[in-house]
Amino acid sequence: MPGRSPVARNPGTGVRDLSDSRTKTAAALSSFALEDAVRPPTSFAPLPPDSDQLAVLTTVDEVRVATEAVAARGQRLISIFSSDLEPPIYDQPAFLNTIKRFVLGQNFAKVRVLVREPGRMISNNNRFVSMARRLTSYLEIRVLAAELRQQTASYCIADDRAIVYRLRADRWDGISSLMNWTPDLTVAAIIEHEQGFLLVEERIGESLVFNQPAGHVERGESLLAAVAREVREETAWRFIPEALVGIYTWRNPRNGHSTLRFAFTGSIDDYHADQPLDPPVVATHWLTRLQIEQRAAQLRTPMVLSCISDYLAGQRFALSVVAAVAEP
Repeated sequence: MPGRSPVARNPGTGVRDLSDSRTKTAAALSSFALEDAVRPPTSFAPLPPDSDQLAVLTTVDEVRVATEAVAARGQRLISIFSSDLEPPIYDQPAFLNTIKRFVLGQNFAKVRVLVREPGRMISNNNRFVSMARRLTSYLEIRVLAAELRQQTASYCIADDRAIVYRLRADRWDGISSLMNWTPDLTVAAIIEHEQGFLLVEERIGESLVFNQPAGHVERGESLLAAVAREVREETAWRFIPEALVGIYTWRNPRNGHSTLRFAFTGSIDDYHADQPLDPPVVATHWLTRLQIEQRAAQLRTPMVLSCISDYLAGQRFALSVVAAVAEP
């Protein structure tokens, strides 16, 4: 192994710590009397299966349930356009809890709101507005320019995966769609040294979970570049991919989100001891297969053990099977 021996850095503990940057966010949200536990939303109607078929909405209850389901699909950005953040939709405990889970549970979460009548919104004492005032880094409310106030539509969009749309905000008639299967494209690194696997410990919402160094592939980024970047950001090691272990899909039973994971194995070197780890990582660990199995309830997804099982079984594929095709 070139360079320093690969051990997680924190003298005497074998753990590298990072202060939780979201503690203040959780404290700010607690004043809204929302539930703190990270768990499935019990007040929602069950999410329908992924489909690009439109559902027709005619009542306030239908719009409210559809909006909650759309917001629950959010991964990075929820966009809202509303006349005054209608209280029957956006000032409801179920919706506010969804926004709380989104802010606490997703990396780089953002909620952007555009309103047409801010005076009425403020006079309603809307709890969503109060939340936005405390969490300005995550919730952003802007006022529609005067020359565009003739716009009458209202909508809530979660990334590019779900939408509720009404042509006229003064009516409840509209449509909703939870769009066709669009999994989150992710990469992960299976890194072994002396029968230990490098895992990261992450704070997701109010819970600490274990995962391989892993994350989303950014727009325009190759799979190999993405996995090298994620390992560097989350562990401070340089990762050199050597083989593809496998391709995995998993559907989160809590919210219906699907993940498509490309897992790679390789070597590491060039450890940056002074580099801050990328939130929400709070520590890194070298754990044996048995130690990981003993933490099964704390694994972020079942894919963590599936990848390790395939790796230990000797499953490898050449990197050429995921080669990026360059423009001619």
